[in-house]
Amino acid sequence: MSVLLPAVAALAFATSPLAAPATPTPSPMPSPAPSASAAPALKPIGAVRSRGRIDNLIGSATSAAEGFVGHAELEERPILRPGELMETVPGVVISQHSGEGKANQYYLRGFNLDHGTDIAVTVGGVPANMPTHAHGQGYADVNWVIPETINFINYRKGTYDADQGDFSAAGAVSMTYFNVLPHDVASVSGGPYGQARVLLAASPPVGPSGHLLYALEYAHTDNTAEKPDNYRKYNGLVRLSYQHDDVLWGITAQAYQATWSSSDQIPLRAVERGEIGRFGQIDPTDGGRTHRYVLSADYTRGSARSATQLSAYAMDYGLDLFSDFTYFLNDPVNGDQFEQAERRFVLGVNASRTWKTPAAENTVGYQLRTDNIAPVALYLTRAQARIGTTRIDRVLETSNAAYVQTTQHISRRLRVTAGLRADVFHFHVDDLRPENSGDVSAAIVSPKLSLAYAAGRRTELYADFGTGFHSNDARGIVERVDPATPLVRAQGAEIGARFAVNQKLRTTVSLWRLNLASELVFQGDAGTTSPGRPSHRAGFEVSNFWAPARGWTYDLDFARSAAKFTNVDPVGQLIPGSIKDVLTFGVAADRPHAFGSVRLRYFGPRPLVEDGSVASHPTTTVSLQAGVKPSAHMRLGIDAFNLLGAKASDVDYYYNSSLPSDPAYTKPGYTGPCPIAQCAAGVPDVHFHPIERRLVRLTLTKEL
Repeated sequence: MSVLLPAVAALAFATSPLAAPATPTPSPMPSPAPSASAAPALKPIGAVRSRGRIDNLIGSATSAAEGFVGHAELEERPILRPGELMETVPGVVISQHSGEGKANQYYLRGFNLDHGTDIAVTVGGVPANMPTHAHGQGYADVNWVIPETINFINYRKGTYDADQGDFSAAGAVSMTYFNVLPHDVASVSGGPYGQARVLLAASPPVGPSGHLLYALEYAHTDNTAEKPDNYRKYNGLVRLSYQHDDVLWGITAQAYQATWSSSDQIPLRAVERGEIGRFGQIDPTDGGRTHRYVLSADYTRGSARSATQLSAYAMDYGLDLFSDFTYFLNDPVNGDQFEQAERRFVLGVNASRTWKTPAAENTVGYQLRTDNIAPVALYLTRAQARIGTTRIDRVLETSNAAYVQTTQHISRRLRVTAGLRADVFHFHVDDLRPENSGDVSAAIVSPKLSLAYAAGRRTELYADFGTGFHSNDARGIVERVDPATPLVRAQGAEIGARFAVNQKLRTTVSLWRLNLASELVFQGDAGTTSPGRPSHRAGFEVSNFWAPARGWTYDLDFARSAAKFTNVDPVGQLIPGSIKDVLTFGVAADRPHAFGSVRLRYFGPRPLVEDGSVASHPTTTVSLQAGVKPSAHMRLGIDAFNLLGAKASDVDYYYNSSLPSDPAYTKPGYTGPCPIAQCAAGVPDVHFHPIERRLVRLTLTKEL
């Protein structure tokens, strides 16, 4: 209850007459939502709010696997953690294998994407993915996102867009902030397991054409593990924007800090032997702390014939993550806990210019990013105290990209979009050991081609081809012996169709394939990713969104994929962790005096070893949102997660670990810790992180 007291006090103040403005503030329209296509909207900036997935993208999209989700659809979902906003993208699954402060686990198109290896995530024009990250390549933490500030989400899957580069082989997700909130709000949430959240968000006018959006958030949860996570989040966002005629510019500042104790994955054998429960831990001292401070600026000028977009950002980021995945495998005395630590400063610039002729739309763009990581380090620890140093590096990684894309209207029915992207990277690493230091430069060119054919007024067909890439960790790239490939080629192709059956139903179908020159795979003993074998994936997706009546929506999405390594190896061809089936179904209602939604999510079994002899079980969850509107400006709702109390996993791995109760420790003649020679092999086992127990949360929201 103690964590709820500041939340209740803040809400009481926010809703009191002292906190209210003296006169009602006019309710300006929210910021515009552009088309989901790669090029910026070629129309004057206007105050238009998108309806989301029901919008008809025939005539503007370049594939069946792109679209956007509006704020109203985000509000309709019970959201356990901010990353689940991305589950509004058809085929995406979000899970967690550690404490709430750690980046989510992402699944899409046959990938276990770990924390973001091949899905590019951008929020407010600032990338979330981190190259050469202490925990894993492409690490994308979005726990700092405040859902109430997100206007819409754009998504694009595949390698077909020239403005998408590193980490986007499987797809790209971009979240855009409001300039003006639909309503100023104050809300407070609470529930069992230490759940508490307080939010104050508003966007008062500044002068004749500006607005100052601000959002302040505090959150706490213990999760449902036996040892409380004690996750505490302090979060703030301020955005000043001005709009005049066809010009919009904004400055955004964001600050986030969090600390937590981790409930990491646990060995199945320890649960089966009764040593710990499903929600127990082997090492209760795992945990972490992180911060993210960002300052960004953006400028957009658009007309019916052209559009210019400029943005720049600076980020200060840090992470200290304490993990123990193998327990006593490497050090039978002190245990195997390690600390992955980094501090980085990031600078970036994005610029694009689009112009329109009667038969074409053309875009040129430039992107720059520099990551100064000092240091990125790996330490051996015991109960979060450092007892040894494995590696300390200083890394300077810079990427430059230029791209061009043109859409030619060949006829009234046929559009052809062609693009070309060139990326140049430079990796500089300074290590305590000279043999681990070095400089490497690399470049890659990625062609793109998309065809769109209007088969009828309500049907459009697509064919897409393109290449993309992901970068590897700079520390592996500069190694003298067996260095990693700097930029790994991805090649994708897709055919699809989009149906606007009527004004109320939207359906897309796509068949796709993707080849990667090297798979990024999870290493259980190191708790990170490393380059692996070449791979091939193929699959199909069906997405449906139906709005039969005002205030009612239904969505049904299904994705199936097959993934395998392409080179022959006796250990097998299956890719551990690759997801085969994803099914989601939801119903949402928003009525004058009540609201609610029900959601079902299924993601199927995943092979855990290359020969398929060990596999995970499928996971099915049901969640619920229901509430009333006591007045026109107040909502009282309840969210229920894992409504049916399923006992399933968020994630499963199969690797070797050692426990004091394992046979090597109890073998006759041994006393005390197991000698390293006897324990080095460990015990192969499934290691899993359970989904949360049945969980409810109550939220009171007042529009100010």
